[in-house]
Amino acid sequence: MSHHNRTVCQILPALEGGGVERGTLEIAQALHDASMPSIVISNGGKLVANLDKMGVRHIKLPVHSKNPFLAIVTAVRLHYALKKNKVGLVHVRSRMPAWILKMAMLGLKDITMISTYHGTYGIKPAWIKKRYNSVMLSGEKVIAVSHHIRKHLLENYPIKDEKIVVIHRGADLDFFNPSTVSEDDIVQMANQWGVDRSRPIVLLAGRRTRIKGHKLVMDAIKKINRPDVQCVFVGGDKGNVDYTQELEQYIADNGLAEQVKLIGDCAKMPVAYAVSDIMISATTKPESFGRTVSEAQLMGAVVVAANHGGASETVDDGVTGFHFKPNDADDLAAVLLKALDMTAEQKAVMTSRASDEVKTHFTTEQMCAKTLDLYRQILG
Repeated sequence: MSHHNRTVCQILPALEGGGVERGTLEIAQALHDASMPSIVISNGGKLVANLDKMGVRHIKLPVHSKNPFLAIVTAVRLHYALKKNKVGLVHVRSRMPAWILKMAMLGLKDITMISTYHGTYGIKPAWIKKRYNSVMLSGEKVIAVSHHIRKHLLENYPIKDEKIVVIHRGADLDFFNPSTVSEDDIVQMANQWGVDRSRPIVLLAGRRTRIKGHKLVMDAIKKINRPDVQCVFVGGDKGNVDYTQELEQYIADNGLAEQVKLIGDCAKMPVAYAVSDIMISATTKPESFGRTVSEAQLMGAVVVAANHGGASETVDDGVTGFHFKPNDADDLAAVLLKALDMTAEQKAVMTSRASDEVKTHFTTEQMCAKTLDLYRQILG
C-alpha cells in the first residue's frame, strides 16, 4: 500500500441523529485529536454542524439513495472525492453506501475498505437479503459491535473469524456522569414526570416502538401486584401515533393508569436514569449492543435486562444487574421483585460494580482507541 494516502473517510447514509451517527462523530473527534486526517461523507443533516465545529470536512453526496441511476452518478463523484482527498482507508457503516463505494473504488488500488456491522439485518428472503448484506463483509475487516453480532455473522455468512474484530459500543463517561446531576435536577424531573420519589421508580427508555417491549413490562407490573411501583416509559413515538394509542388503551384496559406513565422524548437522559431506581431493557428481539444498559449503569440505576443480544454481554447476572428470559412476563415479574426487594446496601454494591464494569469495558474512549488502532494497523 502506498504511503501518501493517509486520510480516513467515514461513509454513512445521513447525519440526522442516532447511534450510528453518534459513533461516527465520536470517531471523527478521536481522529482529529490524534492528528489523523479524516473526512466524512453522507447526505448531510443537522449533525454536520458538529463536524464543522471540530474542523472535520464533510462532503455531501446522496450515498443513501437506492435509485440505481443516481447510485452510478454518485459512485463516480465519490471516486473523485476519495482520490482528491488522498483517502487510504474507507470505513463504511451501512449497506447502500457500501455498494456505491464498491463501484467508486474501481481503479483506486490503494484504498482499503472496512465496515462496521451494527445490527443483524433481516435475512429473509434469504438469498436476496444475504446478497445485499454481503457487501458489508467484502472489505479488509469487519467490526462487530458485540460478540452477539460476531456469532450472527459466523453462523449466517461464509466469513472467516479472523476477519471480524469485536469492538463494543461505548457510553459517554463525560455525559453520563453522576457528579453533573444535581438534587435539583432530580426533583425537577420527578415533578415533571409526576412521580413520588419515596416509592420505587422503574424506567423503560427508548423510542416508542413495539420492539422495546412496553407491553411485556406492563404485564410484569400487573403480575407483581405492587401498587407502590411507578413505571415510566420515556421516548417519543416518531409520529407512530397508532402505537401510542394502543399503549394508552392497554394501560386503561389493565387498570394501570395510576402506575404507568407515557413521557415523550427526554433531552436529559442522565437525569432520567438518575431519578430511576430500576431500568428495564425488555427488547423483544436481541439488540446488537443496547447502549441504554451501560448508560443507566453509569448513572446508578439497577438494570434488569432480557438475556439476549448485547445485554447478555453487558450485564453480569446478579453482579452488575439482572437477566430475565426474553419475552417472558412471568420471569420478568420474578426478577423485578428480586430487584425491588434489594436492601440499600445490596443496591449500592451492585450499582458501583456495574459502573466500574462500564468504565473498564464499555466506554466511548475504548471504542475510539480500538477503532483507531485498527485504522493504524491497516494504514501501516
